[in-house]
Amino acid sequence: MILTFMSHRLRPIAGADGATENEGRIRRKVRAFASFGTPKTFVGESRGATCDACGRKIFVGEVEYEAVANGLQMRLESACYLVLVDELETSL
Repeated sequence: MILTFMSHRLRPIAGADGATENEGRIRRKVRAFASFGTPKTFVGESRGATCDACGRKIFVGEVEYEAVANGLQMRLESACYLVLVDELETSL
């Protein structure tokens, strides 16, 4: 990108990439799920599912976590599962 001193060419660069907003959204989803009680967790290789917390595709062969609590289920990729573990630790 070429920046110039002429204000009419480019708007000022400001803002963020939204990573903190995304992390907050993921944490809220996982916290809501954790409120249903301590889940049972099943770990295995993914068959190409989508993470229920962040929406990222879990590629075939990648580690996938399935958490089940009171009849509710979440499929999670590794980073989102760590958020769930963190939320469960803080709720104790």
